This record gives sequence, structure tokens and C-alpha cells, in this order.
Amino acid sequence: MWADYVLSLEHDVERIPDADNQPSRHTEKVKQLHLTVAKLSAQRALAQNAQPGNADNSSPDLCKVIASAVALGYPAPVIVNWKTDFNTDEEGIGPSQLGKITGTLEYLKWATSHDSPEDERLGEDDLVMMLDAHDVWLQLPPSVLLNRYFKSNQRANRRLAEEYGFFDGELMKQSIIISAQKGCVAPRDSVSSLHCRDIPESTLPSDVYGFFTDWPGLKWKYTRPRYVNSGSFMGPVGDMRRYFHRVKETMDRDLKELGPKGELGGDQGIFAQVFGEQELWRQRIREEHWRNYQTSKEKEIRSQVQFEYHVGLDYDQDLFYPTCYAEKDGYFVALDNYHAVEDESRKLGLQTSRIHGVPEDISESDQPFAKLTGETGLNRSWGDVALYTDLWTTSIPVALHHNAWRDGLKSRRVTWWDKTWFFPYLRPLVEAHLHENKSTPLATLPARSGRLQVWPYDGKREQREPLLFGKDKLSKTWVLRGAGWDDVCRNSNETMEEEEHWYEEVFRDEKGPP
Repeated sequence: MWADYVLSLEHDVERIPDADNQPSRHTEKVKQLHLTVAKLSAQRALAQNAQPGNADNSSPDLCKVIASAVALGYPAPVIVNWKTDFNTDEEGIGPSQLGKITGTLEYLKWATSHDSPEDERLGEDDLVMMLDAHDVWLQLPPSVLLNRYFKSNQRANRRLAEEYGFFDGELMKQSIIISAQKGCVAPRDSVSSLHCRDIPESTLPSDVYGFFTDWPGLKWKYTRPRYVNSGSFMGPVGDMRRYFHRVKETMDRDLKELGPKGELGGDQGIFAQVFGEQELWRQRIREEHWRNYQTSKEKEIRSQVQFEYHVGLDYDQDLFYPTCYAEKDGYFVALDNYHAVEDESRKLGLQTSRIHGVPEDISESDQPFAKLTGETGLNRSWGDVALYTDLWTTSIPVALHHNAWRDGLKSRRVTWWDKTWFFPYLRPLVEAHLHENKSTPLATLPARSGRLQVWPYDGKREQREPLLFGKDKLSKTWVLRGAGWDDVCRNSNETMEEEEHWYEEVFRDEKGPP
């Protein structure tokens, strides 16, 4: 199941050209940002030590994703594929994670069409962020996310200009950012091609792990992140819809090749395959461009439609941090606590800490407990609270993805939950944002001429509640409907819910239901 996290980005900022990501004189409005939360199929979830029951249903794990977002001031999510059985439903595709592809694409198509109500419709340049639903926690506010997204694209487009000797935004650019992980592991099927050797090198320093950096045969432990992880995406709605459409075409082709008895190993291989094809096309374009620019230009434009999807990876892991193959690289630490940072660094074998205080983009955002004005003793800065930090690369990500699975590490979704900075104040933080009676920008970013203001998607709603995307039972048309916390948070296994109510696990404050 995917929960699509929808934020409105209403601004009068001028359009950002591709080469330097700075506004030009053309004014354009961006209306919404989306965050998608994807649930695994029941079969795959059980294999990875998730709680038993229908994975495309309510759960405390889904609730933690939502609660972490709301506590930071993000709008509540739109959840797609809600209670969908991909084995029996008309749109079903079988018992795997492939519903992430079809469900998200269906939502993006509906939300940009005239079938959706005008106040829920998305524009082509609105932003969408998509996260796996079971195991991704947000730890930094929207202002940091948005600032890093635009700067990451700016750096990537400059690299393209340097590498190719020219920059043509109509031909190639980066607008979509996908999570990057260390390992490139082929799925368990005979058709997926991840192009592990064809994709770009990581932008992290070539000695970030010392002598062993990128050393083969060490189970990816010291490999710089450069491979697709399909747990997190962010980009403009129009580009994302086009990219997901291409991924679905590839999925359909692969399923046809496998035949009725075949099964794809998962969605990650398909996303990686399309990214790899883009990078191979870019390499060919570079070679042809230098051989004969004039005659190759028309051919480049024709082939661009099939292969160029404006996709790049979050090599620095500033936005998204998958923990697979990086199980011991980071921990929750207060960045201004010198001794704590040094201790955690030495545990990894680092002679001295690479962390030197709080990054500027974090320190310039509102302080973590700014909304809790009535609470005493909460005048803390971002340097005083524990943030998940990679001690090797110095990444302090916006979102932490608990996809580490070896040695039972999926259990961190329980054992690490109260190590996040918002404990023991998660409940008041959530309530403060839910009960805000005014809408304020999520972020105000500098532009070449003026400022970019980003507003929440649900700013006009009286209740900031999760929204479920699905078909109306009577009309059979797609609709969005509100859902209460109990609807999305309770354990779908009733026996387990009776043993421990969802709010006892999520809030851990012995104060009962919200």
C-alpha cells in the first residue's frame, strides 16, 4: 500500500531553469507536494518480520510514519491501495510489491485529471514525495526537505553541464530524486536488469571509508551509495507520472515475458532498470554529441522520449537514508554533544569525529519544540536533540528507512522508535500541529527574484486527517475520503491489538487513546 503524502506548494516564485536551478523571469505556481507511503504485500511483509495480518491495512508501523510526519508539521498523508488485495482485485497484479507501481500511478493520473475535484487536483509542477509505509520515519522538517531537494537538483544539473560540456534542459536534467543504497542485488527473477556496472559513480569522496572504499567482497559494507532503492522518491507530479508510467510499461513487458507462472522479484529491479537505461542513453548521447553535434541533435530529441526521465539518485543521502548494508554506520546522537559524537565515532573505528555541529540548513529551521509554547524545559535547539547521523559520511537525513533486514534488524522499528528526538513529547507535538487554526508556509526559500513560499496541501481543510484513495463502492469512481487515527493505526490482527493497543506502542506515554 502506498500512502501519498500531499502538500500544497502555492508560490509566486519564478521558474527555475535547468542548469542552475535559479528562478528566471517566468512566473509559475506550484500547488502541491506529495509524500507516498508504500506498504508491502502480506507475503513479503511476513518474510521481513513485519507484524502478521493484511499488510495493506492499518498498523502501528504505518501510524509511526504518519505520526513522525505530523509531529514535524507535514500534512497528513493520502493513502493509496488501501486494503487492496492484488491477488483478487480487478486491477490486481499478484502477490508482490508491484502494487507500489500501479497504485501510485493510478493516483497521479486521477489527481491530475478533470475526474478529481478542483480543490484536490494537482498541477504538473507540483511536487510529490513517496515513502514506504511500514518503515520510514521523518526526523527533519519540511523546510529542510525542500531546501535540500532544490539544492540537490542544482548540483546534479551542474554536474551534467560539466560532464557533457553543455546543458540542454529539454534534452536531459534532474528533477526526480530517488533514494540511493549501497548494494546492487538482482531480484529473484530471470528478466530484471539492474545495470549495476552502467550507472554513475557516487558523488561521495572516493576515500570516505578509507582504504576499503568500494572494495568488493565485503557485503557492500564500504561501498558508496550509488544504487536505486525504491523506498523513497521526490519530484514534480508530471515527471513522476511519466516515470511511473514507463516503469509500469517495463513491468508489464517483464510479466509477459515471464508468462503466467512467473513472478517478478519486486518493484526495485524495475525502477533500477529504467534508471539504468536512462544512464546508458546519456552515455551514448555524450559520445554522439562530441562526434557530430549537428547531425546527432535531432536523433537525440527523438530518443529522449523513450529513455530520459530526469531521474537522479540521492548519493549524499541528505533526503533519504536506507539502512540496508549500512546497519552500523549511524546512530541517534545530539550533534552539540561533543563527547557523545566522539564516542559513537570511535565505535566505528574513526579516530576522530567527522561531525562538527549542526548543519546550517537545520539550525536555520524552527526549533524542534517551537510549537509547544506551554511546556516547560523545552527550549532546546536542534543540537540538543538526538538525530540519526551517519558517522562515516556525515549524512543527517530527512527520512530514515528501516530496511536493514539481516540478523532481525527489522525489530528496530520497535526498539528504536523512542530514540527519535520527539520522545517523550510525540503526542503534544502531533496535537499541536493537528489543532493549528491557521495555515502558514511550510518553507520560504530564496530565489533570484523574490521568494518561494510553500504551503500545506491540507491548509484549507478543517481537520488534518489521513486521506484514503480508493473507489467509491456505489459509483465505482476514484475518491479521497478522510480517515481517523484509529482507522489507520490499530493493529489489523485483533488479537495483537487487544494485547497492546496501538496508541500504547506509538505514543508510549500511558495516556490512552488520542
